[in-house]
Amino acid sequence: MVEKAVFEGPLSLTPLERAYWAAAPRYYRALSTEAERYPRDVEPFALAWVDPTHISRFTKRPYPFWLGIKHRFGTVRDGTWDRRDEPPIEPTYDGTPPELYLADRFEDTVLHRSLRDRFCHGIPWDETEFVTTATRIVSNGGTVWNGCQNEADIEATCAGLDQLYESMRTQGCLSYRQLLRRRDALSVDFLKCLENEIVVDIGRDGSLLFVDGRHRLSIAKLLGLDRVPIAVLVRHEEWMQSQDPGVARQITGHPDLTDR
Repeated sequence: MVEKAVFEGPLSLTPLERAYWAAAPRYYRALSTEAERYPRDVEPFALAWVDPTHISRFTKRPYPFWLGIKHRFGTVRDGTWDRRDEPPIEPTYDGTPPELYLADRFEDTVLHRSLRDRFCHGIPWDETEFVTTATRIVSNGGTVWNGCQNEADIEATCAGLDQLYESMRTQGCLSYRQLLRRRDALSVDFLKCLENEIVVDIGRDGSLLFVDGRHRLSIAKLLGLDRVPIAVLVRHEEWMQSQDPGVARQITGHPDLTDR
């Protein structure tokens, strides 16, 4: 059975807090208008832990994939979105150039290659391809990389990634719930927590397709971690109709793996 996370890690919770995190996935499933499309033993809003090597392809829904993310959890969509050659780009999108974030495989993206240069080869941030490009964009008045508008913003983002790498090197990839300070454990909306996790879609063949959380997934791959927490955003309708456990079992910790 897939390991479902309620809340684990260095923070201890009160019984009320534990009850909230345990009940929230069932509560949102009950509210979902698509709940009846799920097998009884699949929890669409549950957090799962998977081997990050199984997340290498991107979803092909319109880019940016994370647009309106909070309202897409637990949804089911048909169509060819999981089989397109390239995702269509939203006409109004003016953020980080897609070519810095996208490639045929996650490991081939400019961002991942740049993080590998930084953390595996010790190359200074300002000599990596991603930061060089981001610096050029902000110098021309653009906005890039999580809202960076100037070189100081880019330097702060790089420093934050250095800290994230060290944290993950010593503690592994913690879920967003684990990172909450104790006083925040009941004050952050459940869906807000999900959108801050590594987020994936599930294609018609059960494959995990990357949506968001690129920094943590990239660092997890570089560190060779054997599991990361994920939340599932959209599932393909054909997957929901077939739910082939033989396919799911090829992916360690598949969110929809059951004992059927």
